[in-house]
Amino acid sequence: MRGSARDWCHFSQRLGRTALHRRLKSGELGYEDEKFSYVVASKLPARKAAARIVRHPAVRKGYVELQLCAPDGLRSETVARSQGEEYKRARKAKWGEEWLR
Repeated sequence: MRGSARDWCHFSQRLGRTALHRRLKSGELGYEDEKFSYVVASKLPARKAAARIVRHPAVRKGYVELQLCAPDGLRSETVARSQGEEYKRARKAKWGEEWLR
């Protein structure tokens, strides 16, 4: 699956809101999930991530569906229970983590 034009490679970070911040944004919760994207630059060679998880993994009966940001763009990957260790890794995976195949 290719992502829509609204999808982008990012991660989310939960940030606390002050009382003033809640009033200004008409928010009710004491926190807000901000989305970030980033670029890393280095003079030294670095290992590139094969893919990064960009949505909370969808854990279903017998499989886990991952939405990934890879060098070739956004894609979906399904990891079945029959894939053993990879399935166990997928069940524990979190949004923003690197996904190695």
